[in-house]
Amino acid sequence: MSYSLVVMAVVTLRFSDRAAPRPYRLTWNIPLTILGKKGSLSLVSVLGFFGIGSILIFTLLTHPIGRIAGPAWVLFGALFYILYRKRNRQKVFASLKRDWVAHHEQVLTRAGELEMLDDYRRAAT
Repeated sequence: MSYSLVVMAVVTLRFSDRAAPRPYRLTWNIPLTILGKKGSLSLVSVLGFFGIGSILIFTLLTHPIGRIAGPAWVLFGALFYILYRKRNRQKVFASLKRDWVAHHEQVLTRAGELEMLDDYRRAAT
């Protein structure tokens, strides 16, 4: 399940943070506009999502212990996350406000990636 969420996050970031430096891109990208945001959807990501999802389903169907332990582990993790957010007085289903442009610039500067920093600044404006 975690790999499925990672694939979904990568696809989401292609639309929500287009300016982030990505020196490597998967092949077979389809340019799309979703909710007014332009980005590219990689067919390899879509295939990976369905492949990982099918492995998850087959595991649940064929392993008796997996039917109980897998969902129990996910529910335990979700419960822990909800309790953690509530304890820190944060909304459960909301992101923390961050200045992602400044964060990317700081990371690239510390890493000495000045050429990539210039590319990022051009793309972010």
